[in-house]
Amino acid sequence: MIAKNVESILCFTAWSFSAFYSLYLFGDGIDVIKDELDSRDFEKGWFASRQRDVTDIEWYIVKYIIFNFYLTFIGHIIVSQLIWVFIPQLTLSVMVLYGTISLWILLGPFVVPIIWLNILFAYLIHLKRSPLLCHLFFITVFITAQSSYFRDKTKLLFGHDLRKLFIFDILFGWLNAKCLSFSLDRIETFRRWENPYPDDNLTMIFAYCLYLPTLVFGPMHQYSSFLNNMVFRDDWSLRKFICSLTRLSQVLFYAVVYDILKHYLFSSALIYRTDLLEKLDSYTLCGFAYCLVIMFYLKYLILYGYSEAMGNSDGIKLPPPPKCVSTIHLSSDLWRHFDRGLHLWLVKYYYKPLLTIGNNVMVKIFATSICFAIVAIWHSYSSDVIAWCMLNFCAVAIELTGLHIRRLFFPNFETQFSDRAIKRWKAFMAAPFYIIMIITNTFFLANSEVGVYLFQKVLFSFPYPALPVLMIAYTACHVSIELKEH
Repeated sequence: MIAKNVESILCFTAWSFSAFYSLYLFGDGIDVIKDELDSRDFEKGWFASRQRDVTDIEWYIVKYIIFNFYLTFIGHIIVSQLIWVFIPQLTLSVMVLYGTISLWILLGPFVVPIIWLNILFAYLIHLKRSPLLCHLFFITVFITAQSSYFRDKTKLLFGHDLRKLFIFDILFGWLNAKCLSFSLDRIETFRRWENPYPDDNLTMIFAYCLYLPTLVFGPMHQYSSFLNNMVFRDDWSLRKFICSLTRLSQVLFYAVVYDILKHYLFSSALIYRTDLLEKLDSYTLCGFAYCLVIMFYLKYLILYGYSEAMGNSDGIKLPPPPKCVSTIHLSSDLWRHFDRGLHLWLVKYYYKPLLTIGNNVMVKIFATSICFAIVAIWHSYSSDVIAWCMLNFCAVAIELTGLHIRRLFFPNFETQFSDRAIKRWKAFMAAPFYIIMIITNTFFLANSEVGVYLFQKVLFSFPYPALPVLMIAYTACHVSIELKEH
């Protein structure tokens, strides 16, 4: 037991030191080449008299929404709590009304009929009770929304305000995922019961689609879950409300930390400057790749954490924020735990239905490929996104194949060795895939050129730095396996 604890502590210490040291190297290295970066990528910061990286468009939009429309979100908290306490029977109607007003305030009056018509069309199509038609509508709307013609028209509608166009793109994606959810959930309900919940009506559907906390920030939550929360809603509780406000305060603290880090870690400003990346040594490049992933995690911890806290204050259980990427060593676990809502949505509406064909490994791999194809369409199916999805699909497919081979040919493998030996074996086998997992995600967080360059400089440069990096990855996998088991 003592040896086991010592080994775990050593791995945790080695991994923690390596992770923070790589970030330090990147922060120190970026100061050397900072003068060669475009000055338009920075602005005068508010912390330690340093400049701040402003190239993270998502974070820029989040701050724009918070600073310009904070009264709208505060109003939601006040109105929703008052309605819940005094006239709970009007909760759904107020959700629809407040969500519609918020749309008007955020994007303008002309967006309201577009969103309402989108929901109504999805509702009318689902009345045919054909899942195939619902899927076709979802795919068609997504592809149409990403066409140059549609984007040109929306630019004109927004007066070429790129901030509002960006918000509309995100909102439209969440909306149509919700439309598919309520369509398929209701079709399934009609198949099982002749008389569904009386509350399962058009008002419930609009309340689900227009619920403000998830309107822009996500995460994806299923209609069946929302319906269950609203039908079996608990009485208002002051304790739960205070807990939600405490959680919101915690999210605000994370937001401040994230913005402080933007004064030191200029990873976003480097994603289109491979000429400058070539000036960084291999370990600093590792820090750059890790920085991209960890900053993305922190950003979505804030976004989904906000939505979760707001949902809890309204008695609505939303998927949890992402699990820390430093504690995940498998690509399948990354997709399972980073965006939990999206994962559950994909599993329910694509993966499991396809498993009705069969439950063998080939069908599972095929179902996985369809899920990644949907992810690619969701994220605009650019060449970088397609490369990112294909690489992640390959990683998950290798996991599925390896697991199948082990069960088929070595069913008693783990019983022949001690727990410590098995843990070491798993960490050893997972180490290269952990590095691949980190680098493949830079295809999405940066671009394909950066991803290919990182593969060449980090993983394919043997023995240095590939071998030391693999040793560090081993400790990361060991820590992840330890946490997963407990």
